[in-house]
Amino acid sequence: GIGAGAFEYWMTERPIYYAGGIVNAHNWWLELLVNYGVPIFILFLIFFLGLLRSLFHIYRFSRDNVVKVVSLATFIALVEFAIANASSSGLLRNYGVWLLFATALCVINHYRTQLPNTRGKATGICSAEELAKTEEH
Repeated sequence: GIGAGAFEYWMTERPIYYAGGIVNAHNWWLELLVNYGVPIFILFLIFFLGLLRSLFHIYRFSRDNVVKVVSLATFIALVEFAIANASSSGLLRNYGVWLLFATALCVINHYRTQLPNTRGKATGICSAEELAKTEEH
């Protein structure tokens, strides 16, 4: 990537092509890719898709209705985040976005600590297969 927050600098100070005065990506995904590069973008996608997968699994298999509702609400919020940010950027500096990710991680960790053989362990993101295995026991 070109460096954190450098997109606008390169568009105003060192443009390669004429962009008609447009200096902002107006796309969070594009800004993330350009600023941080392909490796970080791929890692973020893996993280993001892992959150979605885990939250959906929790919604489907949790026996606790409150956890089901919170996991579904967080899942929907993350999907809306993905869609809405295709037309907006600058959210890397918005604390609400990071709070949404923190909420997703909290829901996943809460669910994991409620399972019989993981009680008391906050283990982070896990695969659907891992969750299914722990759910069976």
